[in-house]
Amino acid sequence: MVAVDGETVRWRAGRWPLLCLALLQMACLRELTPRPEGFRCDVDADCGGMDLCLNRLCTAPGSADGAMPTFPLRVALYRPWTASSFSGTFHDAPSGAQYDTADAGVVAGHVAALQYANISAAAIAWDGPGTPIDAAIPALLTAGAKRGFHWAFFDQSPVSQFAAAFHHLDETYGSGASLLRVGGRWVMVMGSLPNTTSCSDLAKLLLANDAGHAFLVAKVFPGYAGCAMQPDAWAQFASDQHYDAKTGAQGVVDSVTLSPGEFQAQDSTPTLLRDADRWRADVEQMVASPARFQFILSFNDWEADDAVESAPRWETPSGFGVYLDALHAQPPG
Repeated sequence: MVAVDGETVRWRAGRWPLLCLALLQMACLRELTPRPEGFRCDVDADCGGMDLCLNRLCTAPGSADGAMPTFPLRVALYRPWTASSFSGTFHDAPSGAQYDTADAGVVAGHVAALQYANISAAAIAWDGPGTPIDAAIPALLTAGAKRGFHWAFFDQSPVSQFAAAFHHLDETYGSGASLLRVGGRWVMVMGSLPNTTSCSDLAKLLLANDAGHAFLVAKVFPGYAGCAMQPDAWAQFASDQHYDAKTGAQGVVDSVTLSPGEFQAQDSTPTLLRDADRWRADVEQMVASPARFQFILSFNDWEADDAVESAPRWETPSGFGVYLDALHAQPPG
């Protein structure tokens, strides 16, 4: 076997492993980290051929394939999992098995699935400095840079801790090459603002970005449109609503958010039943909308069971599942 940064990549029948290895060594040597086991070559089920797969594996940051995406941006909430956090009993689980996103092979598979679904970036569900999720960010950014994929942050900090959290992200990761940027500013989603948030609370949050380094998307709250200070965009993040569009203070449709369903781990009945036909219709409506952001709740939040990652109940021949198939069939626009 040969390995690309120690990650498993499958080759198609009829392709020659030795040729693959030679091409990888010639075209990609500078982009690969040498390992004792050598290079493992691989073409996954979605690759149209060796040349496409090599291009994916060997694209360096800043190349054409890693170009910054532009509006409309399709962004999925991404939840990093550790072996301990993924130990609960959930109503659904990903195809194959529970996983640890510290595994580079797992992250590579996730990036492939996200790209298959025409997702511009994944917003990392971040819970503060010094946590296991915080520790996982460098590996995620590296994986994105290698494959021309981008990341944003979905901040879950309490309002009282937002300024410190924001400055930690800005100073620690804000220069990351694989961060999603709008107008040169890295994207941060303030996704956990409570309904009790006031305009004065919002102003304090926005002032944390006084240097203007970040493009801020805020979760809506009652009266949001009337606030004197406004974020760069608004969105709703409620996975019990299958389709939600939000307009900003200037009348621009900022976002559409889709959820395939919701069935919280602690609940005995789902809050929102899954319906594949409804999902396909929602995707079609979202793509037809003028929204700048197309948010997906979520790629892999199995605790809320609003994941679109493949699972046994909705597997398809593509290997990516019915929800990602629908996103694959309809690019953002």
